[in-house]
Amino acid sequence: MDGRESATPRCIAGVLSLVLLHQSLTAGSARATTTLHVPVYGASPVDVFARNASVIGITEDATVAGNIWRNAGFGIGTTPFRFRVGDPEPQALEGLGAGGDGTNFAGALAINASGTIVGQAQHATIATYLPVRWDAAETAPTPLGHLGTDANGQTTAPPLAINARGTAVGYATAWSADGTTNLGSRAVRWDAGGTAATPLGQLGYAADGSSGASAWLINDTGIIAGVADKYDASGRRVGQTAVRWDVGANGPTELGLPGAWVTGRLVSNVEAIDAAGTIVGSAVKIDDQGRDLGTRAVFWPATTTTPIELGLLNAGSNEISSAAAYGINANGTIIGTAQKDWIAGVGARGVAVRWDPVSLQPTELPSLDQTLLIGEINRASDINDSGLIVGYSYVRVPGSLHLPFQPRAVCWLADGTLVNLNDLIDPDSGWLLMTADAINNNGWIAGTAYYDPRLPGGFVPPGYANRLYVLQIPEPATTGTTFGAIALLIRLPLFTGVRQRRRG
Repeated sequence: MDGRESATPRCIAGVLSLVLLHQSLTAGSARATTTLHVPVYGASPVDVFARNASVIGITEDATVAGNIWRNAGFGIGTTPFRFRVGDPEPQALEGLGAGGDGTNFAGALAINASGTIVGQAQHATIATYLPVRWDAAETAPTPLGHLGTDANGQTTAPPLAINARGTAVGYATAWSADGTTNLGSRAVRWDAGGTAATPLGQLGYAADGSSGASAWLINDTGIIAGVADKYDASGRRVGQTAVRWDVGANGPTELGLPGAWVTGRLVSNVEAIDAAGTIVGSAVKIDDQGRDLGTRAVFWPATTTTPIELGLLNAGSNEISSAAAYGINANGTIIGTAQKDWIAGVGARGVAVRWDPVSLQPTELPSLDQTLLIGEINRASDINDSGLIVGYSYVRVPGSLHLPFQPRAVCWLADGTLVNLNDLIDPDSGWLLMTADAINNNGWIAGTAYYDPRLPGGFVPPGYANRLYVLQIPEPATTGTTFGAIALLIRLPLFTGVRQRRRG
């Protein structure tokens, strides 16, 4: 859940629609009675050149935005898309033209509630990316403003978030008027319906006039969060910290730390913002003796700059451990990751957690494979207002030499029950759901999967192709969870003569 057609689509020509009917989940077991329909496109039942699909968000009406990379020979490039469940096919979003080598790159970075998407597109003749906006139901991009270019016309200005009103935020590299001096990055705002990049203000500047700041989040009331470089009185950069730009403010407000300041590093970070302006993220904790106790999951209420520290797993607040918060829902439930079970000389496990909005204590979310001892075990990617959490959980795959550990798409119900989304589809379908990246308040989930009808289900070859899927999980009933109609909508991009290149 993120708070993050005038032309015929030219490059995405088909949808494989898998209609999975009358799924049921009771007493922890799944029964799949599915009807699988897999049309064949072109000479091959699968476009083997599609790679690295990604999802950036899903709206309440089940419109999904993301990107597909496809290469054939030298390479064709990336194409952003917009897809609404029920439409016959996705909309391929256009770029700004193709380069002389036939490549064309564009990328979606955020989508708002109405389906307006912001991102970047490669200039047709200059090797640079320009900020763009694809208005709802439109496929042609609207170029957005930036803060100057170098002498060759190159610049950087990605919009990273857009709210329901259509206001986007991000950062832009500032250049001197003659294009010879890079003055660093400026946090900027693009107002709804406009194209100009408006600087939001910095925490300070170096002696040479350079500075750095980036706006990453905006909620529907216009509160903005991001990070900014901090400077001492002499203009020396002393680190980077989380900041908030309040509505109508002329500059950023520095967000506090749970401990002492540490010079020369990123000391805090922001990941999500809710409708009230509560910001969640992480911050380094340094005690009074200068000991680095690790990273803490924190949130900053909208009315203060003082961070509230969230609980750790298997450690006290003044012990060495780490955690980070990634998302928050309307009820104040926060999701993220936390360190668990440090093993001397080996390392620790990183596990997905949910923090209670009252006690602020974490609950570990179960994983599919309890034998994994170190590294990231599972990850919570998104949470909806009903408390359904989606993400992935790693499993050990015997006999797979190139990918011995693989993710599987999962959903944690509000009571913490773990559901492997692969248990909800026909095991002989050839689909392997690998990540669940976004969920809306109607239970629609978008993620990435592996699919190739030429290979047996569950087999993932080297250089596997990520596909995109959407499925729905309705609200759980009292005695079990009934999964009604579940639709997997898989985009196969067929590029025909085309020259190519967060919540609130």
